Amino acid sequence: MRVHVVTRDGGALLAVVCRACGPRAEVLRWEDVPIPNQIRAGDVVVVDALNRQLGTDARRASECALAAELSSRLGSPSAEVVAAGLAERCAEFRGLGALVAAVLGAPSRVRRPVDLALEAGVSRKSLLASCRAAGFGRVEHFICAVRVAAWEALVEEHALSRAEALNLVGVRDLSNFRRQAARAGLRLPASPAAAARHGGGDAGRSAPGQVARVLLAALLLAGSALSVACGGGSAGGQGTADAAASPNAAARGDSAVALPVVGALVRRGDLVLSVRATGAVRAERMVTLKAETQGTVDEVAVRPGDRVEGAQVLVRLDPRPFDLAVREAEASLAETRIRVQDALLGDNPADTSAGAELRRRGARQRNGLDGAEARLARAQLERERATLAAPFAGVVDRVGVVAGQRVSAGEEIARIVDMGSLAVEASVLEHDLPLVRAGGVALVTPSASPGESYRGTIRAVLPVVDTTTRAGRVLVGVRTGDGRLRPGMYADVRLEAARLANRVIVPAGAVIERDGRTLVFRARDGRAEWVYVPVGRTNGADTEILPDSVSGRTNIEPGDTVLVGGHLTLTHDAPIRVRLQEGRARP
Repeated sequence: MRVHVVTRDGGALLAVVCRACGPRAEVLRWEDVPIPNQIRAGDVVVVDALNRQLGTDARRASECALAAELSSRLGSPSAEVVAAGLAERCAEFRGLGALVAAVLGAPSRVRRPVDLALEAGVSRKSLLASCRAAGFGRVEHFICAVRVAAWEALVEEHALSRAEALNLVGVRDLSNFRRQAARAGLRLPASPAAAARHGGGDAGRSAPGQVARVLLAALLLAGSALSVACGGGSAGGQGTADAAASPNAAARGDSAVALPVVGALVRRGDLVLSVRATGAVRAERMVTLKAETQGTVDEVAVRPGDRVEGAQVLVRLDPRPFDLAVREAEASLAETRIRVQDALLGDNPADTSAGAELRRRGARQRNGLDGAEARLARAQLERERATLAAPFAGVVDRVGVVAGQRVSAGEEIARIVDMGSLAVEASVLEHDLPLVRAGGVALVTPSASPGESYRGTIRAVLPVVDTTTRAGRVLVGVRTGDGRLRPGMYADVRLEAARLANRVIVPAGAVIERDGRTLVFRARDGRAEWVYVPVGRTNGADTEILPDSVSGRTNIEPGDTVLVGGHLTLTHDAPIRVRLQEGRARP
């Protein structure tokens, strides 16, 4: 990376920029603003417009603000750069480049051997064998050695402060880490000079991996005000220094009061998309029983709310009319049979000729024997229908008759609901329908009980989309026996959709919008840094951060801390006091 300094007299401003950049950037001096083709994407331009009538204190405050802003813009080297340098300079890390990169790529997550194994994608047994082959008695010793070596490289070769280097290698409690390093037989250096055993080199002069890819114009304006304007990666206009600041104060931010905020770590992982929808619960088996014959209700065996088994009797009609009808049909059939026998008197039963069979069929039909048999079967069927039974096990929802009531065929008697087999018909917007597949998992949360959820299965994506609401229907099957999910309830449904692998993910609450652009606040050195980010898909809890269209890299990296609470009214470079969100420290 290059920093262009536009100044007529050079001297003091050029020295300030060189000290701030160190080996992290190449500093070029110009007497006039360079033409555009001499500036590459990601370069920084500093223009000297300082009022020469300012006093020494005001000039020093402005220079401090410029140095702080440049240091913030240059950022820190990426984990890949540091890991490559360690593998090249330290013999004990050769052959373990993937493990070193895993420790430095996610320093806040890698605390135990199991964390490193998951991050590197190897088994714990293989991890232990690799560490022992390199001379480390335990995996914890290897992790400590990587942190110590990376700390030395960041301080000596990349010109970072010791506190910033400790933060980047994942050391939060220095005293505790010194004890861990002592158990591993290591010594945490107290100064950059203690890192001399790595032999220096030019590797630290490579371009940092987290440089802001924008054109920065740092204007030292009259009145000792420092105004920083930038676009793309981060917001500007908030780094104003007061001319009355003391010489030792860094003229950054809006206030000296650190605001309490909540932070969460940026992570890399799979973003599991889910489609949220609302739907109505209905029973897959719910039947309304109606009378199939007329009669008088003799007995009602159940009441609303009763649980019944399959084939259990619910209502009986008075059986006497049906018994009489059966007896009449039986008597009529017997009388008809006698008439048929009289008509065939003298006929030889052993005669099986065609003429004999024709005479017998004619006698049956002339005397009405077939009709008498049919009337008896109908009377028996009517007697059976006088008793209504449950077609399946369930709960009685409604009983529509009482004993002694006269009912007609088709009149409602009772309604039975199977509460163990329910379905939710959810409305899904048409642009989300391609993400939903039959057989996927669904989470059903009743609106009446937001703290309770039921796991279901997507049974079908129905084919018709409503032309008015532009929503399709998805059928979700749910089996529950507790009775809390009831037909007719409204429910929130979360449908499993696609899985986006290996994405940079932040909590959805970290992304805010200002002036039509999406951004996050990143915590860095006790300040809130305003960073514009292009966002992708979200599942309501997490949001994907997309790479920059020019550089191909994301403006924030895994391991950064973004603000998720108390950040909605912040300004760029505001002093903050961060508390990590519970449950997000080790995503």
